[in-house]
Amino acid sequence: MVTHGNAFHDYVMYDLLRNIEGISSRPMFGSYGLYKEGTIFGIIADEQLFFKADRFTDFYFKDEGSAQFTYEANGRTVLMPYWQLPERVMDDNDELRLWIDRSVAVTRKAGREITKEEIVVNEPVVPLQPVAGFLFDFYGVLCQSKRRAWFESTIPHIETMWPLIVWLNRLADVGQISFSDYVSRVAKVVHMSEAEVKNGLERAAVINEDVEKLLQLLRPRYPLALLTNSSHELTERILRRLNIGHHFNEIFISSQIGLIKPQPELYLYSAAKLGLVPEGIVLIDDSAVNVTGARAVGMQGVVFTTVPDLMRDLAAMGVNFS
Repeated sequence: MVTHGNAFHDYVMYDLLRNIEGISSRPMFGSYGLYKEGTIFGIIADEQLFFKADRFTDFYFKDEGSAQFTYEANGRTVLMPYWQLPERVMDDNDELRLWIDRSVAVTRKAGREITKEEIVVNEPVVPLQPVAGFLFDFYGVLCQSKRRAWFESTIPHIETMWPLIVWLNRLADVGQISFSDYVSRVAKVVHMSEAEVKNGLERAAVINEDVEKLLQLLRPRYPLALLTNSSHELTERILRRLNIGHHFNEIFISSQIGLIKPQPELYLYSAAKLGLVPEGIVLIDDSAVNVTGARAVGMQGVVFTTVPDLMRDLAAMGVNFS
């Protein structure tokens, strides 16, 4: 077995998994994520192969004596939901397929649409871990997107075209199409020039000045990151136009990473890049589904409504504003 550098990645992709259809890999926080038909099921890290498991499937790995994947943050060991693949499984192609399919099922179960009964709205919380950093959503928190209003004011009968535009948004958010391709396709749908669409999308983002003031209060005391489901080309244009990128230590954009909220890997990726344990991070998002997803990996979360309500919730968590 090859065991050095990127050669191990090549061994896994082009030797071990060569006969399994739909397999791909992407760079992921210093390692590689492994995907089957777009669903993550494993990671390559430290010249080792790890497959995903949850509390219902991790016993397969424990029975084999497999080690769980971990990383260090602030002097603490953080456990990731991935376990080292047993050597014997690598030697049996049929067994390997079974383990891959089982890990794919774990991810799809975790990433399914969250039901109304599972969504947790804001409740008074006494955090088990002191707040050490923040993830701020972009559209709906830091910026109010008036994209739909702009389309409605510009295009007659936009409601008939809106489902297609939403679908194109989704493709751009996950990085399956570029911003240029997105603009081109939308322009054809709404019968406008690409320049008009691009300019309208950029101008439709309006900053929430109260949230920006809150960032200025928090910035000297806590690391801050932006976490958004969006096209990185569009978001970067808006950040430059509004001159607000400097508030953040890190900027995480779904289309660049290949993961999207509420996928648990995106939250864990953000925590690792910030060098913080998930339990010390607060996600502020206007989507209850996204907040529930963050809480599922141990983060704290607040569903954003207004800045005064947000500050009351953060104060209850022990956040220092002065």
